[in-house]
Amino acid sequence: MTGVGALNMHNISIDYEVDLPRASSIEASTGSGDVELQDVGARFKGSSGSGSVRAKNLHGPADLQTGSGDVELNESAPGDVRAQTGSGSIRLNGVSGGRIPKEYIPAVDAGIKEAMN
Repeated sequence: MTGVGALNMHNISIDYEVDLPRASSIEASTGSGDVELQDVGARFKGSSGSGSVRAKNLHGPADLQTGSGDVELNESAPGDVRAQTGSGSIRLNGVSGGRIPKEYIPAVDAGIKEAMN
């Protein structure tokens, strides 16, 4: 399992990589910067105040949030998914089953109709 992140503050950039056992649950957050994870075998919660949250090859539940940025998820196995952004796009791939909360149905319908035109 690998995670990569970056922190930018006053022209300083810090990147880090963390390797954990595949079955680890992970919670990663940043106030400003992107959060990227891959090959998570259990629960993943990722958040950023100002930056994108990206995850791929997840094998469990996912909770992805950002205040300002994109949310991207490529899931490889079933698991509950929660994705939220204040301003940005949400792209979910490989998600199956579940239900769409009723308050989101009008926006989902509008997005489907726009994509078909």
